[in-house]
This record gives sequence, structure tokens and C-alpha cells, in this order.
Amino acid sequence: MAARRFELNDGNSSKFWEISQRGSETKVCFGRIGTNGQTREKEYESAAEAHEAVDKLVAGKLKKGYAEVSKAKTAATIASTKRTAMKAVSDAKPTVIDSTAAIPKNETLQFIGLVDPASSGGGIGSGRASKWTFSAGLVAWKCEGGPLVRETLDVIASNVSERRLSELMKKFDRDRILKFTAKRARRQTRQYFTVELVRFGGAVRDKDLSKVREELNQPIEIRDRTFGTLQFDREMTNFTGSLSYRGEELYLWIEAGTVDEAKAILEAARPLWRNRVKWFKQFQETVCEDMFEQCQDWREQLDQKPLTRPQFLRLLGNPVGLIFRMEEGELHYEMTGYEEELFTDHGVTVLGTLEEGPTEAFLG
Repeated sequence: MAARRFELNDGNSSKFWEISQRGSETKVCFGRIGTNGQTREKEYESAAEAHEAVDKLVAGKLKKGYAEVSKAKTAATIASTKRTAMKAVSDAKPTVIDSTAAIPKNETLQFIGLVDPASSGGGIGSGRASKWTFSAGLVAWKCEGGPLVRETLDVIASNVSERRLSELMKKFDRDRILKFTAKRARRQTRQYFTVELVRFGGAVRDKDLSKVREELNQPIEIRDRTFGTLQFDREMTNFTGSLSYRGEELYLWIEAGTVDEAKAILEAARPLWRNRVKWFKQFQETVCEDMFEQCQDWREQLDQKPLTRPQFLRLLGNPVGLIFRMEEGELHYEMTGYEEELFTDHGVTVLGTLEEGPTEAFLG
């Protein structure tokens, strides 16, 4: 099944949700429009069961106000965006390049820019044998001696050899301030505005870009009275920390790109942690309900004695990790556990929401 895309634009939210099915597997991608979003995959017993799940999920999104976006509408939106950008370029004064839209066509220009501190350059196969497309993201840049621009700009080099790709990846290493010449790409099909690399110039110094680099490299922390200290991981775009329960450490993961988003998630999650004895018992009961029989089958195959449910629960213990995120204003969570005697080398994950509690358990 080709991917179906749904969008929600209600003045307060600007989100997308995509779903596709391949046999008995489903793949869901969701997030804010303009971002890559997050991906979740799930395996069902059969293709029919997966199809039924897709229909149910789609119905739920439509009920919440999402509207399906056709390929034609998506293409029209991209074309409209390109026309707007082209008009902005034609109307702009040629002396100052102060935005991506102001980068003129058909001109080779001198740039200096700061490579994204969270991501070095990389490459993907171009569809031609032994050829690659290199790309690197700049988080701030200047063009032709113009002002500092803090809009993401992608630098690409098409149809390069594997050796050239390796060279460019080293040159466009994260956190570097670089000089290079480039031309506006003819086709703007990527998430961010794109220029084609003409010549690499090397590392340079620039006060404005150095200040941006210093700012981005400052540690971002949240100190919360319930969840302790969490640090922002720029590469993964989330906040991480740890909690202690009955002498055991749990890892804590907040899927949020800003401090405000993370604080909102922590506030919503606070009642769960305060009632963790009951919550962790729900975790155990859900795993036992969904995984007990499978565990018994494994033990039989390994010639091990069967377990009683109390023995299963005692071995399972409490979760070792918690993940929180917001979806459409609702708190979702994942509770992870691990016990080699129960699941060999697998971990177990329980999904749930603040409103519904634990909903399902599966091996991860």
C-alpha cells in the first residue's frame, strides 16, 4: 500500500501523519509539518489484520480533524512554494542576500557557513552505479559578504564517487566554519533550501558564526523537582536523564526539541511518576497478559521448566526505561524492560497513554 498522508492545520497545530502497509507490517510517520518526524513500525499476524489496523487508525485521525492530502495537492503546494520563492528573488534587491529566498539563480556565489553541530555531512545513493549524492546542513551562513542568516541551508554535490563522498564528509565535519562557492540548485525538492557545491575553500574564521557555534554548544539543561536534571541531546533532538526506584536506575527520555515542549511533557507525566507503584504494577500485568504464553513456549523449546505467573512477574520486575512524548496534545509513553531468563536477548516494551493507561506489550 502506498503511503497515505494526513495533515492537521487548525491555527494551533500544524502536523502531519503518514501510514503505509507492506504485507503484515505497518509503518507510521508523524510530526510537525516541515520536519522529518518520527517513525514507528509494527508487525501483525497477517496482512488482513494489518489492513484492519490501518483502517482503524485512519478513522481515528479523520475523527480528530486530520484531512488526507493527495499527491496532486502535495505537488501543487510544492510548486506554489517554489513560485513564491522565485518571485521573492526577482523582487529582491541584488545587493543583499539576507535569506534563502534571496539567493539568485544561475550565479556562482561565495558562501561561508557553520556546519550543523549535531550532524556532519553524509550521502545517499544517487540511483547510478557507484555514484552518491553528498549533503551537509548549515545552521547559519553568509553570502557574498552579506549579513548573517540563520536559516538552514543544504549544500549538495550530486553524482560523486565513493572516494569523493568520503573526502567531502571529512571536509564538512560537524561544527566547522567553512568557505566554499556554490550555485542555487535548479530543483528545490528537499526539505530545506539547497545549493550545489562548486568548489570547497576550506576552514575560515568569522566572529558572527563563531558566536552562533558557541551558543549552540552551550549545554541545555532542565532541572525538575520530580524528574531531576535532564540534558538536551542535539543530535537525537531529545532530553535525557535518569531516575531511581527501589535502588535501581531507570533511564528517562523526553522526545522534545525545545525546553518548553519538554517542560509541558514533564508536567503531564508527573502524575504517572507520583503513582509509580500502581503504574509499574500495570506494566507488569500488561506484559504478563500479552507475553506469558510466548515465554512459556520459549522455555519449552529450551527444555526449561515452565513458570507460574507469580514467578514470571517476580523475574520481570520493574521497567528499566521510560520514554515520553506528546501526540496531538495527548501524553504517550513507552516503558521498557529486560530480563534474559524471560525473553533471552530481547527487551520488552509497553505502550500507553495518560488517558488509557498501558495498551499493549511487545518484544523490541
